[in-house]
Order: sequence, then structure tokens, then C-alpha cells
Amino acid sequence: MKISSILEKIDERQLFVPAFQREYVWKKKDAKLLIDSMIKGYPTGTILTWDTNQPPELKGGHIYDPLQGAIKILLDGQQRVTTLYMLIRGVLPPYYTLEEITEDTRGLHINVETREIEYYQKRMETDPRWLNVTDIFSRAKRARDIVRELEQAGRQVSRQEEDNIDDTFSA
Repeated sequence: MKISSILEKIDERQLFVPAFQREYVWKKKDAKLLIDSMIKGYPTGTILTWDTNQPPELKGGHIYDPLQGAIKILLDGQQRVTTLYMLIRGVLPPYYTLEEITEDTRGLHINVETREIEYYQKRMETDPRWLNVTDIFSRAKRARDIVRELEQAGRQVSRQEEDNIDDTFSA
């Protein structure tokens, strides 16, 4: 299942985390490593779901209604899915509140030229190459926007640099 499909299932209230799953415990370091592995095309593990019309108690206060039919229960991969939801959507998934999360992993930035991945630092304010990962996924910024900003700042952007930035967006 594609990441976009997983996130859509969460949004559509068709994919849930069971109450017996451990809480979200990933740290910012874990989120950085996940995104780095994905950009490099490394394997990031599998996701195991269970289709059922008799689910256990669910996180987030959702009460199952038999009229929903079968739903998916996330049995393995909850830390990764929760991290991706927060980074891609920029909000918490509906099965968590901020108080239930030990560390908020949103706000991850990437340098679209060097592919360096870091959480926000003051030096990023004046460098248009540093983007919040959420802005890339939401298409708030596109590769050509960054190239234009660099050129407006007086930098000559070579064709190879432009392609590199575009490739980072694609990755």
C-alpha cells in the first residue's frame, strides 16, 4: 500500500491504531533517519494491517459502528505511519493528542540542494534551499520556486543544480 493511501485511510476513518499499541515514542532523530532512508530509497520496514469488522478498542476515542463495515487495524508500523502522517500532513493523526506524544516530530527541514536533513535552526531563515518537509508534500513550495528565489537573491543556478533540486523534490 502506498504512503498516500495509508494517510488517506486514516483521514477517511478507515485505518485505526488499536488501544493496545504502545504510545508514540519516536524522537526527532528517528524521524530524520526515516526520511533520510526514504530519500535514499532504502527499505524502511513493512506495515501490517488487519481487516476486521470486530475491532478491539481503538486509540483516539473512535467508537466502531458496524455500519462502517470492515476497517483496517494497524498492527505493525505505527511509529513510522504516525511520523509520516505528522511530517506530510503537518498535523497530528486523529488517534493522538499533543499531550499523548512524548516528542513532536513535525518541523523537519531539508536542504533541497545538499539533502541535509535537520530540525529548524536560525540559519535556515535566510536560505531558500531549506524547506519544511511538510511544505514540499503539500506543494506549498516547488523546485522551480526555490530556483527563482536563489536567482532573485543574485545566485546563478546551473542546469545541474536545478536538476539536483528537482531530483530532491521527487525523492
